[in-house]
Amino acid sequence: MVYVFSLLLMRNTTTSPVVTLVSMFFLFFYSYFIHRIIHMIPKEYNPHILFHHNDNKNDYWFNWIIETIINVMFFVTLYLINVFLNLRIPNILILYYGMIYVSVHVVNYSIFHFGDNHRNHHLDPIQKCNFGPDTFDHFFNTNCNSNYENFIHMLPNILCAFLIIEYIK
Repeated sequence: MVYVFSLLLMRNTTTSPVVTLVSMFFLFFYSYFIHRIIHMIPKEYNPHILFHHNDNKNDYWFNWIIETIINVMFFVTLYLINVFLNLRIPNILILYYGMIYVSVHVVNYSIFHFGDNHRNHHLDPIQKCNFGPDTFDHFFNTNCNSNYENFIHMLPNILCAFLIIEYIK
């Protein structure tokens, strides 16, 4: 709810609330499916698996940098798709959601190891569940169990991203 409220506060006056909410839904959809697609790449050639899912390497700063670059590239790709296909997703929302996604994935999940759902994603031997966002996992029946993720740990990420975007604007 905080995320939705912050999106509506952040949008510029020329973007309708409906476009903002549809864009938010699309961003969630995109991050879910890009994560599923990246897991289809064979693990020997998959930088996401090699640097993020390798438990022996997941606690090294170098891997966090590589993981950050990989995650940022997901959103640079989305930005380019948005520009070339004229999807009309406000670029500021791509930046905002990308900052939240990357910081949660790298800082909260990899560095501080928050989130049982993310931990379960790593424990699943074939990694076919808990791709996130959690709502989409429940909708597409790709959750490891019926638990819903507690998103409280994401509030600092949302707030920091919001403040950075407001400063940029």
